[in-house]
Amino acid sequence: MFPKKADAINLIQNPGFENGVQSWKTNNSGVNFSTASDIYYEGSQSAKIANPKTSSYGIEQTLTDISGSLTYKIGTYIKLISPFPEKAFLRVAWYKSTDGSGSQSSTDDFPFPTNTDAWQELSLIKNPAEGISSAKVRLLVASGAAYFDNISFEEYFSPTAIPATTSTPALLTEAVPTPTAKIETPTATPTPTPIPYDNIILSEIMSYPETGDGEWVEIYNDNDFTALLKNWYLDDTEDSGSSPRIFSLEIPAKSYNTINLNSSIFNNDSDEVRLMDFDKNLKDRFRYYDGEQGKSWGRTSFASADFCLQIPSKGMVNNTCFEEEITEKSLNPTAIKKINNIKSTSSSTKTKQPVAKKYSNYVQVMKKTGLSTINNDKLVNDKGNVLGTDTANTQTNKNFFLIKSLSFSSFSYSLLTIVSLLLRIRK
Repeated sequence: MFPKKADAINLIQNPGFENGVQSWKTNNSGVNFSTASDIYYEGSQSAKIANPKTSSYGIEQTLTDISGSLTYKIGTYIKLISPFPEKAFLRVAWYKSTDGSGSQSSTDDFPFPTNTDAWQELSLIKNPAEGISSAKVRLLVASGAAYFDNISFEEYFSPTAIPATTSTPALLTEAVPTPTAKIETPTATPTPTPIPYDNIILSEIMSYPETGDGEWVEIYNDNDFTALLKNWYLDDTEDSGSSPRIFSLEIPAKSYNTINLNSSIFNNDSDEVRLMDFDKNLKDRFRYYDGEQGKSWGRTSFASADFCLQIPSKGMVNNTCFEEEITEKSLNPTAIKKINNIKSTSSSTKTKQPVAKKYSNYVQVMKKTGLSTINNDKLVNDKGNVLGTDTANTQTNKNFFLIKSLSFSSFSYSLLTIVSLLLRIRK
């Protein structure tokens, strides 16, 4: 049996900013702190925090009566503002003083949210160290702006089994029925359960971006319903040293959405991309080799596990595979760079990908090699195929034999005419 617990009390004052900026204060003069009534997660307002500096600053609130013997559940909802900030997160600083003064004993930072303009929930369960008496909850941003709403800081109760109580009747002069102890069964508070979706597929990866740009991963939802990926993970080769990146993402049915990474995780030349759900179960992956700067790795079809280099098509249907230069020596396209993926763990019912945007570089590449325009026209037929030297020579030979045949016929006709005139003269 479990004891019945009272509803947890939120220690945060003005958690949804319904009372404006009350109970919150900025921790740096460069921070712009205001409330927004047009964008909010719940209620009618949220906090908008902007900080142009590269160091993390924002707003904070001091909580007293914190106990190191208790466990707390802390959370917030956050929505990033484009262009996305370098950092936006919640930090808890713990103090041994009763009013948050003096030096902080330790801090706990929440994981950074994914670069998307959708609302994301961040939460953390923490047991502060012995001797902690107060805390400061800080909403921080670096090089950008973000909205925050529904900040919570509550005592967390883990279910603990207790024995059922029994009552002992008092001695009376006459017999009475033995009272039965009434035991109340606790009512469980429903909590959202993450869904282990299938048919969530890696679609396109930018692992070697242009200088100044960031890496990104495009994911496709091959289901007939919207999928809300809550606390999923992206990672490179297993046990390679880097930590998995946690993200939350909403993807409409039969559509795409993109995760923009704040920092690099993949190698430029070769690496593995792994997609995992909230329990770190592998959902999809592929390995690539010989990456090229500015080109992305795109899935060739949702019915296939193959990827190839392509012109980036972020948020749209993947482009066709990029083909290497045609050399003047061979005049034939070299093989397409295509990676045969490790068999995907996600299943797909889609049999054919929508028609991709066409990308042809036959004529462009020939111009780069210095071939003449006349040769270009001869080497590309009306179907867009590149003709080799054998094909061009065969066409030339056919024309030559046709001319010779016509010349011989003309000569023979002239000779017969002359002979006919000579025979008439002799008669």
